[in-house]
Amino acid sequence: MNEVTLELKWERTEFIRAVQRGYRPNWLDVVLVVLVSLIGAGTHGQTLLYAVVGITAVAFLHYVLEPRMVWNRLADVDSIRKITVSDVGIEIASPSQYVKIPWTKVKRTRETAHYYFVEIERRGVASPFRKNSFKSAADEFLFRKLLNQHSKTSIKMTSPLDALAG
Repeated sequence: MNEVTLELKWERTEFIRAVQRGYRPNWLDVVLVVLVSLIGAGTHGQTLLYAVVGITAVAFLHYVLEPRMVWNRLADVDSIRKITVSDVGIEIASPSQYVKIPWTKVKRTRETAHYYFVEIERRGVASPFRKNSFKSAADEFLFRKLLNQHSKTSIKMTSPLDALAG
């Protein structure tokens, strides 16, 4: 069975920055901005001003409030977590909890310059995985391969890591 094990320890500011980088606007954000704009147009005739207010509110929610709420809600996020990714799913173990996430619960995955993000159903926030936390290039390649096999992903198998397959 294919399996990759990582050990992650987050600092609060790094975790918050990673969650902020993982945010992607969705249709609910657009609906909120449009509703605020329409309310402004109907009551004061200042659609543009209220659109700016709506965009500011959405930005505050996703870049300030939400990452801090996620940090506070996660148990032992600042302790060492052992994460195992395999053909079965993703397992996360910390000193006080154990979570097993089957691949059927993973909505999508994507990659940035420093992180992989795994979006899990009904969580709302993508879970970040630091690229420099892999023990070897072969482990990172296997991680990428598992994400591609088992999830809807925007990770393209064209990086130098993927030359390991040959």
